[in-house]
Amino acid sequence: MPGFQILVVDDQPELLRLLGTYLPRYGHTVTCCSSGAEALSVLRAAESSFQLAILDLHLPDMHGRELAGRILEAHPEIRILIASGALFETAALGAAHASRAAVLQKPYVPKALIQAIDDLLKAA
Repeated sequence: MPGFQILVVDDQPELLRLLGTYLPRYGHTVTCCSSGAEALSVLRAAESSFQLAILDLHLPDMHGRELAGRILEAHPEIRILIASGALFETAALGAAHASRAAVLQKPYVPKALIQAIDDLLKAA
């Protein structure tokens, strides 16, 4: 599968560093943000389109559910992968945006992340 433009939004700097170095190994271009406001700003200013946003549900400035909704409203072509340890919250979000979103339970292994990305983007 060819590489995609991926936006990663998480408030854990270690995870952002890890995904920022791991995902390019699979040909993806990655932009990392530590808040919802930063992610929305990046999306507004982007010269090229993102195909995927990987979001944590618990961000310092807004809930990931709100961020996902705002992203999908402005950019319906983007797929959303919610990565969270809160299973009950992720299930509800996944059902609300079933055609454009998927859920990945934290903690996850790298192979599961790559599989979730591939599955979501192949369905696009």
